[in-house]
Amino acid sequence: MNLANSKGQMTIEMVLILTILLGAAVGVTRAMKSNQVLAAIVEGPWASMQGMIEDGVWVPAGKSKASHPTMRSRHRSFEGENVPDK
Repeated sequence: MNLANSKGQMTIEMVLILTILLGAAVGVTRAMKSNQVLAAIVEGPWASMQGMIEDGVWVPAGKSKASHPTMRSRHRSFEGENVPDK
């Protein structure tokens, strides 16, 4: 047995390293899917953005309807101004 001949040593090591990295990547991907990490990252900020898009306030969409500018109570006159006829 000649231990000085190591022509395929680097190839075997690279294949083993790639196998380990691929296995780790698959494991991390499965864990992220099962814990819905990406959904939490996207949906968290989206709730406030949806409130801003729909109602103009940085509040989650379900709570933002009351803060919409058209929902504020103001004094309005639907009869118009009382201007005397000339």
